Amino acid sequence: MYLDLYLLMNMETIHQTLSDLKGITFCSQNVRSLCPLIDEVKLLLQQTSIDFLLLQETFLNESVSDPELEIPKYRSYRLDRGDNTDKVTGGGLLCYVSDKYDT
Repeated sequence: MYLDLYLLMNMETIHQTLSDLKGITFCSQNVRSLCPLIDEVKLLLQQTSIDFLLLQETFLNESVSDPELEIPKYRSYRLDRGDNTDKVTGGGLLCYVSDKYDT
């Protein structure tokens, strides 16, 4: 299931569930290309209390700058697919960490 469809259909449930949780909240999602979904990811992080969000298969490369991925109150750490692969697309990790953690 793609992140944007899941979010649009379940945002209220996700928000209530995450609001009820105590402790550290960690979310992981295979996004299969982050660029078309970045607005939904920003919305998710702005409306919930997720501490760590790990996104796999971001398909990011050097053409996407770090400022394009910035989300208020979060730091981002990314690992793009390197040039040393035969694959043209795919791969990549991006982790958003809440500012309340010293990383």
